[in-house]
Amino acid sequence: MDFRRIELIFLAVFIALDIFLFTSYKQANNVVTSKSDVASISTQMKSANITTGRLSNEKQKGYYLSATPDNSFMKDKDQLKDQDVTEQGDGMISRLKNTIYLDDTSDAKKVLNKFMENSSNVLLTSSYKYNPYLSNDRKFVYSQVTNYGELFDESSQLVFTRSNKSILNYRQTLVSKVTSLREEQDTISEREAVDRLYTASEIPDNSKIMWTKYAYSKLLTVKGNVIYIPTWFVEVKNRSTKTSTIKTVNAFNGTIIKQNDQ
Repeated sequence: MDFRRIELIFLAVFIALDIFLFTSYKQANNVVTSKSDVASISTQMKSANITTGRLSNEKQKGYYLSATPDNSFMKDKDQLKDQDVTEQGDGMISRLKNTIYLDDTSDAKKVLNKFMENSSNVLLTSSYKYNPYLSNDRKFVYSQVTNYGELFDESSQLVFTRSNKSILNYRQTLVSKVTSLREEQDTISEREAVDRLYTASEIPDNSKIMWTKYAYSKLLTVKGNVIYIPTWFVEVKNRSTKTSTIKTVNAFNGTIIKQNDQ
């Protein structure tokens, strides 16, 4: 890729990012900063039978990140044994000829880690880390780990699919050239993220915060480059309906990230 093309790509990224920042700034004018407001929200949540557990007021540090989808690992697919590998989007899907038996899902991490120890089973395993937050009985997710933190996004995951008691296949995606676009910045705290969800009516009465996690999610794609932002992921379980939903909050400005925004 010539220098002029690289220059144009980064120019497009910065323009898109600046537009987003301006829009987010306008949306974030209702930031909760007053201690009395925070105390009031906490009281309201208790009255609504919302259990949060202990939430930290400590702010994190984060970056705007840029990365490039990279399926160059496909060139090594012949190293994989007893698998039918096909290209899919920016990654690949591998169907296992010898399925992995998994009776108890609590053993998933141990069983899959053992499977991944063999380089003829999975490529670039050191790039990923088991993600218990995004995993469930039907899929087991490994998220790509970077020098800046974990990427909680389908553009950078290793996902094993389970049917009945067998792992039948996995899908793998990867990004490379992960770089920061701006200097390190402060983010909102864990408590602020949960408070934002409540004030935005994203946490129903009679519910419980199951877990929170700080990681990176995809903001947008510009000229083939993926832009990531630090994000608070929060699982909310509705005690009435017995259903759980993962909510996401922009950790820079506290705006709620809707599913169709990603």
